[in-house]
Order: sequence, then structure tokens, then C-alpha cells
Amino acid sequence: MNHYALFANLQDRPCLVVGAGEVGARKARQLVESGAAVTIVALEVGSEASDMASRGELKVEQRAFEDTDVDGAMLVIAATSDDALNQRIFD
Repeated sequence: MNHYALFANLQDRPCLVVGAGEVGARKARQLVESGAAVTIVALEVGSEASDMASRGELKVEQRAFEDTDVDGAMLVIAATSDDALNQRIFD
């Protein structure tokens, strides 16, 4: 797959990160730093994502991903260790 770098104004725009491990937390932090309104959906939530949520920087929903989670999101990042789930999120 070819990739294209994209610059977008994410200020207050809803963004979803699925996965809250090291990669998911890093992606979420970058989105928060860009001003996005970030929601993380993950079964297991690492300490960095949990800390960001406790500071009110983002929202965490500790549960399984549902297809409707992407509705209304400007940007969705699949950051799980499950290749099949990442593909489902992409699809």
C-alpha cells in the first residue's frame, strides 16, 4: 500500500484510537498535542493512556471495539496487536 502524508487541522475534531498499549498511547498523545478530541477504545489500557485520561486529556472506553465506534470520527487509528482486528477497523 502506498502512503501519503496528510496535514489536517484536528483542533477539537473527534479522533479514535483503537488500542491503548505503547503504540496506541503514543498515537493518542500525538493527537492530543495536535488539539484533537481523542477517544481510546481498548480492552486493556496501559499506564500512559490511563494517565492521560485521568488528567482529562482524552476519553478512554475500556471495552471491545464495535464497528460503530468509527462513526463521526475524522481520523481513526488502529493500534492493536491483533492483525485481524486492525484489518476490520481499516475496512
